[in-house]
Amino acid sequence: MRRDGMKKIIFSLTCLALFFCLTISAIAEMQYLVDSEGILTASQAQQIGSELLEMSEKHGMDFVIVTSENFDGKSSQDFADDFFDYGGYREDGIILVMSHNIGDVFISTTGDGIAVFSDSDVDDIFDVILPYMADGKYAESFSLFLSECERLVYEYENAPKKPFLSAKQITICVIIGIIIGFIGVSVMKSGMKTVRFKPNAKDYMVFGSLKLTEKNDTFLYRNVNRVRRETNSGSGGNRIGSSGRSHGGSGRSFR
Repeated sequence: MRRDGMKKIIFSLTCLALFFCLTISAIAEMQYLVDSEGILTASQAQQIGSELLEMSEKHGMDFVIVTSENFDGKSSQDFADDFFDYGGYREDGIILVMSHNIGDVFISTTGDGIAVFSDSDVDDIFDVILPYMADGKYAESFSLFLSECERLVYEYENAPKKPFLSAKQITICVIIGIIIGFIGVSVMKSGMKTVRFKPNAKDYMVFGSLKLTEKNDTFLYRNVNRVRRETNSGSGGNRIGSSGRSHGGSGRSFR
């Protein structure tokens, strides 16, 4: 009887541990999709959440989608940056936030996500997904967002690498350059040894050979130093969020 009781306890603990693991897994999956507006069906949310989790684990950066009724009173940019920075996500990733109520959408990148998804890439993503958002097809727009992200990550990871010299090759090139430079300077120096050095300029002149017949002041040249003036166009480029982390990306309206 005591052995049977022990088996029941072990079985119960196993079930409890399994339930706990499944719960943690579900929470981990859903944190990549936060549908506060409830614009997705349960099946759509499950599908998109699973894809977000899979991509995040596959590429080592977080992919997040959030819907919000009013962006918590912030601008879409500040809401996106803060949600990612303070949401416990990795330092690298991309987040899409949108509001069906307002009609705005913003894509924010951070960490390696800034390099993977350039500002022009973000514009291309908007060109693909905005027509679907305008028609209220949010699930389709989110799926296209993920497809575009997957494509851009693939292109970034498989871009041809620029050739570079090894340390040994650089050393050889430097040595060859020094040798060639030394030979060239030596040749030029030897060609200039036509007279012996004299301490005074008058020693190089023949007495009475210099006669000045006319005196003129001639302007030869002038030096102009130009300093570039920095300008701020107010758009594009990186920015610093309230957390102190750098972000890229931009926003659009789909109405």
